[in-house]
Amino acid sequence: MVNSYLSFVFAFAVLATVSLPSFSQDETASEAQDRLPTRLDSIELRDFDLDNLRISGQNPVVTVAFGSRIDELVTAASLTLLVRSSPLIESDTAQLVINLNGETIGARSVRSDDESQLTRYQFDIEPHYFSTYNELSIELIAGRAAMQCGAASPGTWVEMSGASTLELTKQQLRLENELAFFPEPFFDERSFDPVQLNLLTPEQPSSSKAEAMAMVAGYFGAQADWRDLDITYTALNDDAEWPEYHSIVFATHAELDQLGLPVETPDAGAVLMTDNPQHPAYKVMLVTGSDDSEVKQTAQSLVLTRAGLSGDQADLRPQTIDPRQPYAAPNWVSTQRRVSFSELVSHPSELQREGYRPAPINVGLRLPPDLFTWQRYGIPIDLRFRYTPPVQADESRLRVFINGQFTQAYTLNQSGRQSSTERVRIPLVSDINDANRLQLPAFQLSTINNLSLEYSFPRPIGGCDYEPANNTMGVIDGNSTIDLRGYHHYTALPNLHLFAKAGFPFTRYDDLSQSVFLLGDLTSSEQMITLLDTVAHMGASTGYPGVLLQVSTIDDYQPDTKRAEKDFVLISHYALQQFSNRFGQNTLQRQLRGQQLAGHPDTLSGADLTFTSDGPGAAFLAFESPLSDERSVVALLASEDEYLSRLRQVLTSAELSDQIDGFLTMLTPSRIVSYEPRSPYYVGELSWWNRMTYHVAQHPVVVVFFALLAVILIALMVYAGLARIAQKRQAANS
Repeated sequence: MVNSYLSFVFAFAVLATVSLPSFSQDETASEAQDRLPTRLDSIELRDFDLDNLRISGQNPVVTVAFGSRIDELVTAASLTLLVRSSPLIESDTAQLVINLNGETIGARSVRSDDESQLTRYQFDIEPHYFSTYNELSIELIAGRAAMQCGAASPGTWVEMSGASTLELTKQQLRLENELAFFPEPFFDERSFDPVQLNLLTPEQPSSSKAEAMAMVAGYFGAQADWRDLDITYTALNDDAEWPEYHSIVFATHAELDQLGLPVETPDAGAVLMTDNPQHPAYKVMLVTGSDDSEVKQTAQSLVLTRAGLSGDQADLRPQTIDPRQPYAAPNWVSTQRRVSFSELVSHPSELQREGYRPAPINVGLRLPPDLFTWQRYGIPIDLRFRYTPPVQADESRLRVFINGQFTQAYTLNQSGRQSSTERVRIPLVSDINDANRLQLPAFQLSTINNLSLEYSFPRPIGGCDYEPANNTMGVIDGNSTIDLRGYHHYTALPNLHLFAKAGFPFTRYDDLSQSVFLLGDLTSSEQMITLLDTVAHMGASTGYPGVLLQVSTIDDYQPDTKRAEKDFVLISHYALQQFSNRFGQNTLQRQLRGQQLAGHPDTLSGADLTFTSDGPGAAFLAFESPLSDERSVVALLASEDEYLSRLRQVLTSAELSDQIDGFLTMLTPSRIVSYEPRSPYYVGELSWWNRMTYHVAQHPVVVVFFALLAVILIALMVYAGLARIAQKRQAANS
């Protein structure tokens, strides 16, 4: 009893300090709530990325999951279902039952109307049922007409339209100025909504401040992971408005007074939390230091040591940061050790399914972009799994797919536990038929892959009074492993597809210690946002912030011998023009000539390398660095800065980025066109023998020539040997 009382007191104290709005003594709680902003979220079922929107007697439940932010309170909610139902459903007994977090919200009788017509069902949901993580389940309890068996029949089905909506009215809550919750409220891992990140500076940024903002953008990119990330940048000039949302400001101590915020100037590098001066329902975090260099150091310390922050101010000391090893990205499958499935999912429940034909278990595999798989049979997986044993031998199976293509299947026996007697291999090339192997289909693995494991259990058959228990379960053991040991890193560049999907080759070092970002103008907000989006995209790929990146304008950049060993990202056509003028353009022109694009009026024009078409246009361009062999340059170009938004749109879209490829991708308002490189260069490490055999194999005519030459030489040697033997025999006979 005492423990329950203490738990209640603690929970109440947390809500009072974190979630409840503050208001003055002359203002009622209702009035304080009224002045806090509210918003309406309308989420369609298709947005939940469900594998199947049909529920039936064999699969009677569909569950959708979604989160709620710590700084928002659901004040009203409703669910509108648009459904088609089977004409075989018995209207007197069929029901749709809605549950939220284990609580029944409501039920509606299902009418067996014409299946071509949509029927609308409305459910109002009490707000107190919502929590930080929510599971909404839609269950069909059905009978079948004409006195036939009911719930177990696949003929009793209801199909929901993807346009069915869940509407949530949310009210913003005023939080205390508390750093302990960072990265909240700027990012809340419980929310599946797109992440909005507002970065600000009091004046136009210096290179150090641009680096600080890019580090923080990379950190939030790593946190957001699969979520959309919307980054804005604002220079707080005299007439600038504060964003109506949470914001992060990068300012020196001298600039704090210009902001008019109620904070005391710290003595050293620090982060402070305060209210937004124009929109007090939202928070502002200040990343500050005595000068721009210390602001950068504070940002580094913030993204690396956020644990332990507390209160409304935290002093952060500069850290000595050693460069990380290549291919150390947390999100990439390691080539140094076996990686267990439990490391590849966020929660163990993701490896478990329930039902007769449950949704697949999906495991994301981010492979190193330059993984060298030539002449390898496949990537081995040690797969272990458990399941509800079938009562009798039947067609219960576990099927394995990679990127939607069937790989292998296992028949489930009555033991309830199995492991593959031979390793499952993600196929890389076609394999000949072998007595001990399944002949596998040929396909090419990409950087981002989906391993799908699908259980299926036949439904028990009984009389009309027999009700199946619906208690079948399948689990993939978290100790299952994928093993990339022994694989080398080697690939051909330029390859913009690797850049679009994984930020390669820059993300080879996940701290971006080998990367330089060169802008044409730091005062251009479009160029700054493009920088921040690009670094955030790289952080999402690696899972690690680029704390050692370098940002500069092309005019200020002065490479020395050490810095020449870098990869470059150029933002704006001016940056490309000046880079080419200063360091040469032979490697670029070699690629352009290969596609007969040099001087073409619709692409890049002659020596100035600028767009000359009248309409808006943009391009991704990649070529070998003129400063160092096996180093890369990727340029993000637009006919005008405002059209850089088109580049960002394509780069951050999972679908559109599939079209980025080759060494040049041209973007217009209606088309995306890519050009393959004619003069590739290679990066990575291979033994001399593997390197020689790989490159020789790329030229089959050369292989045939040397094979014929070898056959002729062998034939001549055999002929000469036989001739000597014949001469000896003749000499002996004579």
